Amino acid sequence: MLLSDFGNTTYLMALNETSADRLYRDANSALIRIQSASRPGELPEYDGELLLREMRLFPDWYLARHLNVELSDAQRAVMETAFQAILANNLAQPRVYVHRDWHSRNLMVTEPNPGVLDFQDAVYGPISYDLVSIYKDAYIHWEEERVLDWLIRYWEAARRAGLPVPGQFGEFYRDFEWMGVQRHIKVLASSPACITATARMGT
Repeated sequence: MLLSDFGNTTYLMALNETSADRLYRDANSALIRIQSASRPGELPEYDGELLLREMRLFPDWYLARHLNVELSDAQRAVMETAFQAILANNLAQPRVYVHRDWHSRNLMVTEPNPGVLDFQDAVYGPISYDLVSIYKDAYIHWEEERVLDWLIRYWEAARRAGLPVPGQFGEFYRDFEWMGVQRHIKVLASSPACITATARMGT
């Protein structure tokens, strides 16, 4: 077994107005290296069944248990229609290796940077997913203009690396936003500690 000591400094501890550009640039580069190694059949599929199952936890856990809200049949039908629209976009995206929790508490400030933790649930799924994890991070908030800059830099580097991102940034950003809806529905349903932070972000 090969072990590495990543130290004690997470991205969440180190991120600030001065360090953010460098740290996120390193995170983007590492993510592109991981995605560039992607091969189908090596990791479990992040397929429609799993994506939908995550969203369907929302009415049972967040609405019913946290808010004590019981949906009517009509409301459930509307919600299911919305889930299917989200799912259609998610499944249409190109597929790569997905860490699934690529955010500021699982990336460590190291040399070379970053050290990556908590990768045991990695899957093969939508290319925008890990970018949603880090740039719609429930633990830290950045203004949209800055997030757009980091996303554009990722998109440009991904195209140079030959990754299957859309040819127009607007299409890529649309997919990122759709994926963000799925992830934060899942976060609300499965992680009570993130509820307040996620609501504060308006996601």
